[in-house]
Amino acid sequence: MMKFVYDNWVDVPDIVRRASILPDRRSLEACLFKHVLYKRFPVMSPWVFNRSDADATNVSCFAKPFYGSSSVGTQKLLGVPTCESPLWDTHVITEYLPGQEFTVDCVSDRHGRLKDCNVRIRERIRDGITAYGKSVGGVKDTIEPLVRKLAEELKLPHVWFAQFKFDAAGIPKLLEVNCRISGSFCITKAARKDYVAWFWDDWNPRWTMLE
Repeated sequence: MMKFVYDNWVDVPDIVRRASILPDRRSLEACLFKHVLYKRFPVMSPWVFNRSDADATNVSCFAKPFYGSSSVGTQKLLGVPTCESPLWDTHVITEYLPGQEFTVDCVSDRHGRLKDCNVRIRERIRDGITAYGKSVGGVKDTIEPLVRKLAEELKLPHVWFAQFKFDAAGIPKLLEVNCRISGSFCITKAARKDYVAWFWDDWNPRWTMLE
């Protein structure tokens, strides 16, 4: 639905966009397209290669589709693709991140101001979805400032999440941002953070449409 709204932004009535709790089109674009997200937040994003880096064989890198989520279409590469590789037209090529991976569930008010976030480690991943994970507090001081920066810039309303992975130096790098509830949100709810209930208290269809 989000991609449909993005592609047909002018034709979708504002009242529908507001009721669908979506951000503005520029922020939605960053949530949908990885290469757009990384250009907008270069400091916290993994290193992105381009065709001028082609044929480098002494580096591990990772290819992920411009559009999409989870692990669909991703692949680890031994070396940067050649200039002629079709991957450049459909994928963003980044440094390979070998460290632990985390999801940060977030809840904001209707104006996009962050109210709370919960960091959880993705200990076992299957098809891009967390099969086993748990809430952690040890890395929150490192990751939360990055999440607050995302919230400040993107102003995503209500429930959303971001994913990070540590590089070889132990620095968290941004993987993606999604303006929806995460697939394994139940882990956050088990930590007594029911963001859905918080969202429902803040969201009211009547004033969302009329405000």
